[in-house]
Amino acid sequence: MARSEASIPLVFDIGFHRGEDTAFYLARGFRVLAVDANPEMVDRGRRIFSSALESGRLTLLQVAVAPAPGLARLHLSGNSEWVSLRRGIAARRGRLAGEVQVHATTLRQLVREHGLPYYCKIDIEGMDLVALSSLKDLPDPPQFLSVEAECLSEIEDPDEDEEDATAALDALCELGYKKFKLVDQYTLHVVEPGVPFFSRQHPLLVRTADAVAARVRHPFWFSRRAARKRAGYSFPYGASGAFGEMLPGRWVDATTAREALVFHRADYFSVPGVPRFGFWCDLHAARGND
Repeated sequence: MARSEASIPLVFDIGFHRGEDTAFYLARGFRVLAVDANPEMVDRGRRIFSSALESGRLTLLQVAVAPAPGLARLHLSGNSEWVSLRRGIAARRGRLAGEVQVHATTLRQLVREHGLPYYCKIDIEGMDLVALSSLKDLPDPPQFLSVEAECLSEIEDPDEDEEDATAALDALCELGYKKFKLVDQYTLHVVEPGVPFFSRQHPLLVRTADAVAARVRHPFWFSRRAARKRAGYSFPYGASGAFGEMLPGRWVDATTAREALVFHRADYFSVPGVPRFGFWCDLHAARGND
């Protein structure tokens, strides 16, 4: 007997892009609310995911997540992963490609309209903290949530922004999250506190960062095998990967998570030649009593 729609857990994919993550969530049986500000990506997604849209398992909205509802200026880039409400991010490597005006909403409003998700993935190029901030007064946050640890433009100085690098963690703690994991997005590897990861990958790390900027197949591709084996799914480049208890490694408390984030960030920037914006990790958070 088929489950009723209300009994199927809901996942938010905030930063749909090409649907790399939505495809995984649908394959695992979740209902999905997917959001992206880029009209090109949403139009493409509506074609590719037409069956899921028709069945009601997927809702795909073309809207920006911003500090307040209304209209927002979306900066386009020749690299679709860098399209952002922040001009400096879209302008990386000289790839700025114009701007369009889009409708905007808040993450809190999406929760009000569509319900509280079991898991919420946020990856919206420099606006993750804005999305988190709108959830402050919710009675309960999602069971699991992930955000990009930081997202710098090409000209921002990592040394000057070290305090800002932990802002997402601070926001997650303020929302009541107690357990954390740090996931490298090149490999989908859960990095352990105090164990060097990025410096061990040199020179692959430099080649990977350059390849990502140039949008070609990169040398870390093979190392996603571990994530595929655990989740039973082959994650394409650009996917945030698994979440919750599908992730390997141990959950750590906020103090340890902060130490791990600062340690691995410094380890990344110790590698000569890496781009300023290339520290690409997601913070995964879980509520503490489950």
